[in-house]
Amino acid sequence: LLMESGAGIVLFIAGTGWSVQRYETDFLPLFALAALVAAFARLPGWLTGLLLVPGMIVSLAFGFNGPYDEMLRNKPARYVRIAGWFSPVARQKPLLNPSIEHSFTRPAVQPEGTRDVLIDAGPSGARYELRLEQLAGKPILISQFFHAPQNGVKNELPPVNAARQLRAEFDPATLTMTVTQNGAVVLVHKLGPLVTAPSEIYYGPSTL
Repeated sequence: LLMESGAGIVLFIAGTGWSVQRYETDFLPLFALAALVAAFARLPGWLTGLLLVPGMIVSLAFGFNGPYDEMLRNKPARYVRIAGWFSPVARQKPLLNPSIEHSFTRPAVQPEGTRDVLIDAGPSGARYELRLEQLAGKPILISQFFHAPQNGVKNELPPVNAARQLRAEFDPATLTMTVTQNGAVVLVHKLGPLVTAPSEIYYGPSTL
């Protein structure tokens, strides 16, 4: 049955012009599984189980979240709890709404087209980014939560005579990112649940 299913996919792809490269290898897992079944049929039962268990654990870990990060997006607390089972290293263990705070010193004016990432946190399915861009001669601070692309805040920073002293703080209680410039609030952004492991939090250089 596995061989027939794999062969059917190959014939369909070969006989139509509808498939893109993304689907051209969909037959390989079926052929690989058929080969493994044939190989395991010749092995002792205990050895077959020993070889299958690690793969089952890895598949289970990937399967929990789904192909489009459904659990991460819709049930972040559950995602963090289950992901913790597969993350024995503390720095790689996902956290829900960790406290984030960092300070940056930037020139009053940066070269045109500068894209200065200050903070980047979280996995690709629910990533947060704070960046400073120089566009049309203006310094623009952009706070974006990719969990919901429309959930973003963009503010032009007031001019300064000397360096910009920026400080960003994420409050887990209110799920709010607040950025100050030289002590004055210049951006407030309500994010929503933020899931990230310590190893996934990137801070840009403190000074430039």
